[in-house]
Amino acid sequence: MTKHVMTPLVSTAVTAEQIRKLQKLLSARLREFGFPSETKLVQWALETQGSAIADEMVAALSKRVWAMKRVIVRSVRVNRLRTPQKALDATGHQQYATNPAVVALMPQGEGEEEIDVYFFYSSFVSDAEVEKEYALCGLVPADPYSLAAVNEDDPSFVVDHPNVTHWKDTSGKWYSAAFYEWDGERRVSVNYLGPDPHRNWWCAGLRE
Repeated sequence: MTKHVMTPLVSTAVTAEQIRKLQKLLSARLREFGFPSETKLVQWALETQGSAIADEMVAALSKRVWAMKRVIVRSVRVNRLRTPQKALDATGHQQYATNPAVVALMPQGEGEEEIDVYFFYSSFVSDAEVEKEYALCGLVPADPYSLAAVNEDDPSFVVDHPNVTHWKDTSGKWYSAAFYEWDGERRVSVNYLGPDPHRNWWCAGLRE
């Protein structure tokens, strides 16, 4: 098992290589986007509001960078050949308020057996709002197999990091898998409803 925390951010200058990468990305997007045929309008905006535009670009980058500061990472091996029920059983957590019909629908995910699962701290208000937080961190929700593997690998993880992921079916209905500790008992809940909004959660994600 490999545990590590993202390197804490400190105030430092952006490197020349990072600036070049940002310039390359911006150039490509500007060419793709297109502007009014009157090129004087672009020039006018740059001359009169260039500093404000630059400030907005820096603020957008800063918002995403600082969102990633709160991310922690766990590296685990995922057994995707198990049935959904066996994936939960392997964690050793008490299956509380778990709906067997939803367990059977748990997506297995795909990809390498050994993966990095990323977690960010969130007050789980609604599935739609949490999706915005995933996007801000450059992540997509982890499949429940990957999340179960983290809790199987380290059953004590839930003590300080109650963790959750969610997924949506083709009809748009949300489901969730949540691992947590309650009254000294380590539990997992898989159901139609989202997790308790009064609890602060570590949302599990994978790199896009």
